[in-house]
Amino acid sequence: MGWNGGSGCSRSNSRAEAKTSMKWQRKWTIAVALAAWIGAVSGGRAWAQPAGKGSKAPVRLLSSVQNIKPGDTFDVALAYEVADDWHIYWINPGESGAAPKVKWKLPPGFKVAELRFPVPRRYVSGPTDFRLTTYVLGGEPALLAAITAPVDLKPGGNIEISATVTTLVCKSTCLMEKAEVAVKLPVIAGDADGKPTHVDLFELARDQLPKPDGKGKHLKVTATPSVESIAVGGSFEVEVALKIVRGFHIQSSQPYQDYLIPTDVLVAPLDGIELGSLVYPPAHDRMDKATRSKISEYSGEVVVKIPIQKVNDDASGTSLTFHGIVKYQACNDKGQCAPPEGVAWSTTMGLTGAQTAQADASTGKSPDSDAQVDAAGSVEPDDEKPAAPGAIPAEEGSSSSGIASLSLPMMLAFAFLGGFILNVMPCVLPVISIKILSFIQQADEEPRRVFRLGLSFSTGILVSFWALAIFAVITKGASGASWGGQFSHPEFVIGMTALIFAFGMSLFGVFEVTLPGAASAKLSGATAKEGYPGAFLKGVLATLLATPCTAPLLAPAMAFAFTQSDAIIFLALTAVGVGMAFPYVLLTAKPGWMKFMPRPGAWMDSFKQFMGFVLMATVVWLLWILDALMDSGGVVATVAFLAFVGLACWLIGRIKLNWHLSTRLMTYAGGLGVALLGLWFSFGWLYEPGQKVPAMPIGRGQNPPAPTSPEWELEIPWRLLTANLQDDLAKEGYTVYVDFTAAWCATCQVNKKAVLERDAIRNLMHEMKIFPLKGDFTKKPDWMLAQMRRYGGNAVPLNVVIPANKPDQPIVLPIILTTGAVRSALEEAGPSEANPEARLAEAG
Repeated sequence: MGWNGGSGCSRSNSRAEAKTSMKWQRKWTIAVALAAWIGAVSGGRAWAQPAGKGSKAPVRLLSSVQNIKPGDTFDVALAYEVADDWHIYWINPGESGAAPKVKWKLPPGFKVAELRFPVPRRYVSGPTDFRLTTYVLGGEPALLAAITAPVDLKPGGNIEISATVTTLVCKSTCLMEKAEVAVKLPVIAGDADGKPTHVDLFELARDQLPKPDGKGKHLKVTATPSVESIAVGGSFEVEVALKIVRGFHIQSSQPYQDYLIPTDVLVAPLDGIELGSLVYPPAHDRMDKATRSKISEYSGEVVVKIPIQKVNDDASGTSLTFHGIVKYQACNDKGQCAPPEGVAWSTTMGLTGAQTAQADASTGKSPDSDAQVDAAGSVEPDDEKPAAPGAIPAEEGSSSSGIASLSLPMMLAFAFLGGFILNVMPCVLPVISIKILSFIQQADEEPRRVFRLGLSFSTGILVSFWALAIFAVITKGASGASWGGQFSHPEFVIGMTALIFAFGMSLFGVFEVTLPGAASAKLSGATAKEGYPGAFLKGVLATLLATPCTAPLLAPAMAFAFTQSDAIIFLALTAVGVGMAFPYVLLTAKPGWMKFMPRPGAWMDSFKQFMGFVLMATVVWLLWILDALMDSGGVVATVAFLAFVGLACWLIGRIKLNWHLSTRLMTYAGGLGVALLGLWFSFGWLYEPGQKVPAMPIGRGQNPPAPTSPEWELEIPWRLLTANLQDDLAKEGYTVYVDFTAAWCATCQVNKKAVLERDAIRNLMHEMKIFPLKGDFTKKPDWMLAQMRRYGGNAVPLNVVIPANKPDQPIVLPIILTTGAVRSALEEAGPSEANPEARLAEAG
């Protein structure tokens, strides 16, 4: 009796203790949730910091007038305050860097002219054997733009002029900074008196502009093309003559003393034009009596030649206008020197055989209010003229790929097959393996439900590809769309890293999303099944992870899609999505085929947890991509953010099925608060705003690896690709191997490790004196995308061999490299005919 009574008491105490424990657990969870929200809200104030905080080049938009009248033309200034020892870039940055880009937002009827830059200074950086020359601005430079108000502007009220300014600012590292700037101006009647403002700033900014009309204080500049008119595909020279005032001399382009100001002829960029290296005349050397040192100088009249290597197919209009500046410092024969000065020059010539669809952009007309204008004043087109639906326009250098000869149906077939093959690419395997596991779990269920799950998964794939199509249409007219291009944005990679990390935590059993229901039994059954939203999201995730991989046949399909009309872009990417989804629809439509799969069992839990580790490996890969896009501080901040994401997942995992709905919702809110707090802590406090980007050279001047160089013993000594450098090297007698690659491209890394860095290929390149160039597409620079399209591609990997002295006969390799394919291409191209040792000797 006593025993029974004691047992009853024990059970009662156990229930009471369990109930008390559950009560305290819920209180503790609510406390953590509230603390997270308090932290997120208080941190949000710091997150909403001023746009310029932490910036190395804060910028303001200022107006030269306090008010405007109908028909007025006035100046605005992008006034920078560049930090000490940092710099931004001129309109043509040189062999590295990028000019500021501006997207204006103007009221209706307003027009803006191109930006006017102050005279830059030459800046040389890099190791001795790889010097880069750039043209930079420091201190407090102001970029000016003239804005014209419409004549029918009604007085009264205010108008707002705003812009998005993207600036690359560099020191030993580079930060890409973006700022939103705006200025409001009242509109007054035409007979009222306007009032100037910021007078000193605008006077100084105008004084720092190059002197107009080729007329400097000690120098007169005239530019003359070698021909009066040129056809597309032709080449010529522009001769810039410098007539120096008698009794004065200017320093040569390569003065012997670092403190002397070199003479630089700078050329503004022009669409469709391939510039060669400028040819300066020989300088006159003399001994300076005052300093007892040798001086390299120009006097009298000298001519600098600008080789125009080729006028490409994308040149437009009926004329070409070249313009730039000459920067110099003049000294008299007594050794007295005037301040450095810049003189503007320009010349215009006829153009035949060019595109006419974009002729308006070449006339110099100011864009209207809804146009987007970059730093050079060029209009970003809102629409592109659709190409013929049955064929792809042939681009320079693309003949070897055979793309131009393929029809629309064949390209759609390529897109379908490429999407199908994506399912076995390394990027997608983690998610596909988990999806197959869910198929096994549902194998014994009602066939119609299994089929609907397959359709949900496939719908997720298709919707994702349609989203990619929309992105391609939006970006096609700007920097150009490319397959996998979203991985060039750090924000996207950080978001994907957090998503994959949370997915992995779920596979480890840290948390599961539970939904309210009537009974525990029903809930238990429901959680064992995959829902339609879950299948849909897995399809989305599979697509996102697929984009860094390029499957065979997919590259020509994407090269086709991104150069065609909007409708064909949607059609081609839909074909890729259908191809990728096809095996799942087929498998779920025939549930009987699932009998060939393993039977469900305890092994599935172990497999699920193993796949969690695979997803963590994917997180490591994404962090590696992030390291190429940002600095190490950005990777550390992301890892810190993942710690908060893990805490949020763990907090959600504490939810019990018998908790009240309000408690569950509060816990979910707490998890979200923890994640938001982590976002602020990691990127608003721990990591200083700014994004490190590698300086992307766009010039030339690199030395080839010597055949006897020890660099070849361990790995291929790649040199960075610069604009059209492969053509220049081929003309010099080198056989060039170009590897267009990116840190986020998994197929590229497989090609490198499995083929390119193997001893057989490395030794063959060494023996044939191949000049290896690497095109780093990680940040998706516009100029490199244009280079890739010459060879019929706009996605990586892209491997091309250019034979010596045959730059117009490139050999494009398959997407998936094999040792045999690379060897065959190299043997077909033949060895280099130039002597790299001799070029190294010339470089000193």
